[in-house]
Amino acid sequence: MIDEPKSPDLNAKLSAILRTARGPGAGAALVELRRLARAPEATAQIFDALAQLCQEQNQVDEALAASEEAVARDPKLVGAWYRLGIIHAQRQNGEAARDALERVVSLNPGFAAAHSNLGFVLQNLLGLNDDAAEHYRQAIGVNPAYAEAHRNLASLLAMSGRYDEALALVRRAVELKPGDARTYMIAALAETDRERFDAALAWIARLPPDAKHDPQVLSTVGEILFKAKRYEEALAACRDAIRLAPDHGEAFLCRGSVLLALGRHIEALAAFDRAMALMPASAEAVAGKASALLELARPTEAMKLFDRARALEPTSAIVLYLRALASEFRLPNAEIAELEALLADKNTTSAVDRAQLSFVLANAYLRAGDTLKGFAHLHEGNRIKRSLIDYDPTEAERVIPLVETVFSPSTIETAAGDTSAAPIFIVGMPRSGTTLIEQILASHPDVHGAGEVLAMLTLVRDFERKRRTAFPSFVADLKPDDQRALGAEYLARIGTLPEGKTRFVDKMPSNAIFAGLIHLMLPNARIILCRRNPFDTCLSCYSILFSGQQNFTYDLTELGRYYRTHETLMAHWRKVMPQDRFLEIEYEDVVEDIERKARELVAFCGLEWSDQCLRFHESKRPVRTASMLQVRKPLYASSVGRWRQYRGELGPLFESLGLPVPE
Repeated sequence: MIDEPKSPDLNAKLSAILRTARGPGAGAALVELRRLARAPEATAQIFDALAQLCQEQNQVDEALAASEEAVARDPKLVGAWYRLGIIHAQRQNGEAARDALERVVSLNPGFAAAHSNLGFVLQNLLGLNDDAAEHYRQAIGVNPAYAEAHRNLASLLAMSGRYDEALALVRRAVELKPGDARTYMIAALAETDRERFDAALAWIARLPPDAKHDPQVLSTVGEILFKAKRYEEALAACRDAIRLAPDHGEAFLCRGSVLLALGRHIEALAAFDRAMALMPASAEAVAGKASALLELARPTEAMKLFDRARALEPTSAIVLYLRALASEFRLPNAEIAELEALLADKNTTSAVDRAQLSFVLANAYLRAGDTLKGFAHLHEGNRIKRSLIDYDPTEAERVIPLVETVFSPSTIETAAGDTSAAPIFIVGMPRSGTTLIEQILASHPDVHGAGEVLAMLTLVRDFERKRRTAFPSFVADLKPDDQRALGAEYLARIGTLPEGKTRFVDKMPSNAIFAGLIHLMLPNARIILCRRNPFDTCLSCYSILFSGQQNFTYDLTELGRYYRTHETLMAHWRKVMPQDRFLEIEYEDVVEDIERKARELVAFCGLEWSDQCLRFHESKRPVRTASMLQVRKPLYASSVGRWRQYRGELGPLFESLGLPVPE
């Protein structure tokens, strides 16, 4: 409400003008207010009314000038200060907006909207999260039914990793204002951060009907589905967003990320180019294209784009992480100091950001030989990441005995699936040499390297829903026709091989748990188990911030515990699988004598020898794993026994593994 001016004549004139200031009369009212403001006796209230009407008419410069004149004439006019603060906030003038809104709450501490908007300015324009949280809480204290304040505080708490508190506020905000789509999206993104994707999509499903057709919502749904590795559904969401808004840059960015994950690099580059054209200031779009080029073995072009992305957004943690990864964490001291300062400023970094920055600094220090600082950051990065995710270390231990029981020698002997010999599966612990083995085999002229495809996992999940029985329990009821149908469906999901290729490599390490089922449905498939020194394997896992759901890697005790469980399962496969279909290969043996082991691999797969397998590092095929840079170099032995440099930091791992630690 506008306070009444003191002059009776001006009061009458202002009241008359304001009665016509809506709808068709707005233009005429604005003309009259301008005339009135030129009068010598014009009051602060007249300038405030002029500012209000100019703001409504999107005459922002005039609104700002009128607001400034209003507070100059009456420094206690609360409404004018509030309007001035909002205009400055809309113009991204953070300090000026804060000054104006702080004046409002000092004049009227019970002004809930002013507290909430001041919190927004402090959080989003000035990066003062603690101060912002205090004003959000004050707004809620003044007005417990203020939905927007609950929503804003929820967003801030989610950013800092306090997800349970954030979601409690979201639920209250939804009760107060069920139609605000932004509230549901905060909840969905919070659940996505901690990799609870079903919960995230459940929040999306609760959106008001109209919001589900909003391009921004659809783009965010695509992002969530992408992170959940539900790639085809993610593509569909992006297509819907682009259909509704052909110039929606974020939808093209999401589309590029999904296509890249699917190995469709040319299409991904086109999507990233479109995103960059629509959002020229988007560092994430530039970094997306850089990532695609890096996978395509075009590192020089990639690094130029990573540098460009960093220039666009110097504090973007994901850009800094990807850029450091591309440089193999070779960072100059000045850049390390900048990262340290950014990490220390918790007002400008989220919990997810701090995890990424901690891993960058950890690996940069370790590469520079500073073990103390490196592991301080490594432990902290893993601690943060572990705090963000749900992981039950007993789950794998519960399933393994069931797998061993179901896949007895007699069950393995019933294999009657599709007879194709095309598939070669590479399984094992992450960081155990799976990418190296894939690269050796994919360098063979007859072999296509399909990468880390999800065909097996999605096939099992779909079959579980169809049979309403979880793996491995449904295996007991599989008939020969079921086995053949599963094998044929898996091959259909892989699709047609490139011209000239007769075999393909499916390098998904976690398919290790499905080895017995793979044999039942594809009895002529080869399964290669990669093994590596347990200490080196686990150290390498602990040093990486995985893009996938390797949630057992972020605590040394849990990592050792998982490794033991994995080894138990591999020992079972070793006993029950046919030797001509299941091969174990040690990473250290490959490093010691690559030609001998490469020939063994090729022969095991039923292929004629090709010298190209020894020139694996020359291959230009796309590689999409944390080892993409290493496999483009000739084989080196420096990673063998690397754990010895850091034995003083790995005590919990040694204890959890329960293995003798060599001197």
